[in-house]
Amino acid sequence: MPTAHPAYATGVKTYLTKMVLELVSERYVRWMSDPGVTRTLVAGRYPEDMESIRRFVQVHMAPPHVFLAIFWQETDEHIGNVKLTVDALNRRGEFSIVIGEKDFWGKGVSTEVTALMLEIAFCRLNLHRVFLGVNSGNVAAIKSYQKVGFVEEGRARQEMFVDGKYEDRVIMGILAKEYFAQKNADNVSRI
Repeated sequence: MPTAHPAYATGVKTYLTKMVLELVSERYVRWMSDPGVTRTLVAGRYPEDMESIRRFVQVHMAPPHVFLAIFWQETDEHIGNVKLTVDALNRRGEFSIVIGEKDFWGKGVSTEVTALMLEIAFCRLNLHRVFLGVNSGNVAAIKSYQKVGFVEEGRARQEMFVDGKYEDRVIMGILAKEYFAQKNADNVSRI
């Protein structure tokens, strides 16, 4: 792991570090300007430049956000970002993720990082609920979220305009009690 970016959380394939301005690079600009990467994002689906990304990162590095960079352990390569926007009063967090490097799609990165963020949300931050919005056409993401315990709570019908058609925004969530019940069940099944 790069010593300049100590791990905030570590998985099997990835580790997360606090987002810092030094990670805003041409690579990051390329991700956020690539329609293939951004087409299913709820926000940020327009070409970006270095300055707009620097402003975004600066705003989201501070509370109420937990904004982390995703690194691939094997190569110490920055491959994406993940964010939890915390509402401390209601003990909830809104989750979002982008895997910018397409070579890492389909490798379980999103599932592992989402699980790490749920551990942070429920075990470190003592949140009650984590939720997200996902484009209904992003079937791989929905399956990944379901795998770690998210359930569909509702839909904003035809809210997203993607590839020339309207798609629903699926609202998914997980409660602390559901997370801990699943975690306990996983631990029991490993014994």
